[in-house]
Amino acid sequence: MTDSAAEARVTEVANGIYQLHTPVGEGKAAFSFNQYLLVDDAPLLFHTGPRRLFPAVRVAIARVMPVERLRYVAFSHCESDECGFSPTSTPGSSRRSPGRKPGAASWRLQTAVVKLFIAEAPGRWPSTRYGTRRVRLTRFPYLVVYRDEPTRILVVAIAHAKQRPGYWRKR
Repeated sequence: MTDSAAEARVTEVANGIYQLHTPVGEGKAAFSFNQYLLVDDAPLLFHTGPRRLFPAVRVAIARVMPVERLRYVAFSHCESDECGFSPTSTPGSSRRSPGRKPGAASWRLQTAVVKLFIAEAPGRWPSTRYGTRRVRLTRFPYLVVYRDEPTRILVVAIAHAKQRPGYWRKR
């Protein structure tokens, strides 16, 4: 992958919409990542690319607008090639916050995304015999266990998938 921020190309594809294009590799192994920056009153970055590519993406954003103005980050699904960016990559923050393990930002991001998926279509996952539904996180061995109630979605537990299975059932 590229370590050079100069390699990210910025192209305005429509009024206020920019494609950030970063090629990686060479020859037959060449590949590229694209992000989209929508600049308006509340700027949005769609996809961030892998974490080690984000310095190049950040420099590309800075060519268009101050990075501090970036209000939203969105992605179509949660995989490292779309959302490897961590909130700790933003200006003014340290790489690691005291007392936090390196994966904490990724954990928070992934649980937040799963909760959004549940809110979008709560019946998507099969019901269990306990009247709950569960979704497994992709990067961590945890399940988000929830009940789809008439007036709300109740998260019953964020449970480890292998340790003490079912400890939450009495909730």
